[in-house]
Amino acid sequence: MSQKQLLFLQAIASFFAGGSLLCLIILFFHLFPSFLSSYSSISYGPWLEEGLKFGTALLLIRIAYLTPSTIPFVSIGFGFMEGIYHLMAYGKASIVPFWVHVILGLVMAYFFYLATNPKYLSFKSIWYSFALLIPVYLHLLYNIIVKA
Repeated sequence: MSQKQLLFLQAIASFFAGGSLLCLIILFFHLFPSFLSSYSSISYGPWLEEGLKFGTALLLIRIAYLTPSTIPFVSIGFGFMEGIYHLMAYGKASIVPFWVHVILGLVMAYFFYLATNPKYLSFKSIWYSFALLIPVYLHLLYNIIVKA
C-alpha cells in the first residue's frame, strides 16, 4: 500500500470517527433527556464537543497510529453530521458551523503535530494541553458571538 493510499484510508477513518461522535452525543441525549434540559452551548457544550474530538484524535494517534495530518477529518466528520442533524431536526442548516469545526480541527491538528514532532518533545504536555484548550476556547467564543 502506498503512502498516499494509507493517508486516504486514515482520513476516511478519522471522518467516520468524528461523525460517530455526534451520533453518540445525539443517542446519549435521547436516552437521557434530563441532560438535554441542562445542556448549554455556552457553558459546557464546547468542552463536550472538543473534548470528545480531542479524545478520539488522541486514541487514533496513540492506538491506531494515525498521523496528526488526518486529525482535521475528525472535525470535518463531526461538522458534517452536525449539519445533517440540524437539517433533519430543524429543517435548516448553515455552512458556518461546519467551517468552524474544520478550523478548530486544523488548530487541534497543529498542536498534535507539535506534540508528536521529535523536535518539540520537551513541551509535549503543553502542546497536548493547547490541542484541547485552544479549540475549546475558540468554540466557546464562537458560541458566545452567535448567541449575542
